[in-house]
Amino acid sequence: MTIPASDVVFDTTTNPNAGALPDYVGFPSHAAFVAWALGKKPALGVVIHAGGLAYRFTDSGTYLVGLPGWVPEGIISPSHFATNTTPGATDMTSAVRRAFDYLIDHGGVIDGRCEEFGVWGQVNLPGRSNVRCLRCTFIAINNWDPELPVFKIAATSRDMTFEDCVIEGSHKANGWLIDNAATVHILRCRVHGVPDYAVRSQTKATELRIEGCDFRQWNWNEGEWNVAARRTAKLIDLATVDYMVMRNVCAYAKECIST
Repeated sequence: MTIPASDVVFDTTTNPNAGALPDYVGFPSHAAFVAWALGKKPALGVVIHAGGLAYRFTDSGTYLVGLPGWVPEGIISPSHFATNTTPGATDMTSAVRRAFDYLIDHGGVIDGRCEEFGVWGQVNLPGRSNVRCLRCTFIAINNWDPELPVFKIAATSRDMTFEDCVIEGSHKANGWLIDNAATVHILRCRVHGVPDYAVRSQTKATELRIEGCDFRQWNWNEGEWNVAARRTAKLIDLATVDYMVMRNVCAYAKECIST
């Protein structure tokens, strides 16, 4: 529950580091909030808004770097876990991982609110269950091994859902690699600029549902990618899937699908 600034109560005699009442109105950015929160110990349950997100003080937990005792309130975003200084260019890989880890431990939904998150390095999601990620744009930055995906869903992960998300491979990274996972739903997502694949099942997917998506491979015959491996890459590469639904999918590549 959000506590209006006018209702916040604290005792500066016994808790001199609580902060002043105007401080509870909110902050324009995550970075400004982190700077203010250093050494502050407000009343339990106080909710503060910063950069469009909410944070609740519990006086326990170290989930948020630079914000000991604070936890995300309401929707969960990678921007809870780091300052996204330049959306789409700042390396938010660690923040993306921590957002998924927090979701696994505490429940909730990741909602990026169409914000762009730079990712440098594969985000592993092993043994995860009941994950729902909405409205996030993940952009591959810097130099990668072009064989790697942005997300690897592995180790019997269950009920993984990505909705209305974008993966921009930037000619450097692929989409989702499914390795021994159970239920994976990819709904109304867009994956562009991948050197190889948008979705690949490496070993087995128990259930895979791809609906309303737009997948586009980077021009396979240009520049450094003009090699045999690129020319035969399958945009949707499915090795083993027990049950699959795929409909309303636009796929643009030299070879679109392999099953």
